[in-house]
Amino acid sequence: MEKEFKLTKKYQFRKKCKDGCSRNYIIYFLNGVQILKQKYPFDEKREPPYDAKVSISEDYLLNGYIHQTRVYGLRCGMSEEQRSKLKSREVKFPVSKKVLNEMGVPKDLKI
Repeated sequence: MEKEFKLTKKYQFRKKCKDGCSRNYIIYFLNGVQILKQKYPFDEKREPPYDAKVSISEDYLLNGYIHQTRVYGLRCGMSEEQRSKLKSREVKFPVSKKVLNEMGVPKDLKI
């Protein structure tokens, strides 16, 4: 019988860090266990609070990496034609292999 896995994420905005600065985070969980905490991407050319206008979609875990599709400039009410012209990119981030092995996650399973 194959184990069932569920990948979830939580956003943490304006988290006060030890250096006194506020940062935004995305925290990924696999079956309730934290597997990755990353800073939310932002655009240095834009002014706050508009610097974090990145849409992250199509998140999945495969072969020890969290894969994401990032779309820049996405706004509510945009038509499909406008969305297709936006800049997007595929990125991936490593997850601790030790944690994945302890949880018994198979290597080629897409979650």
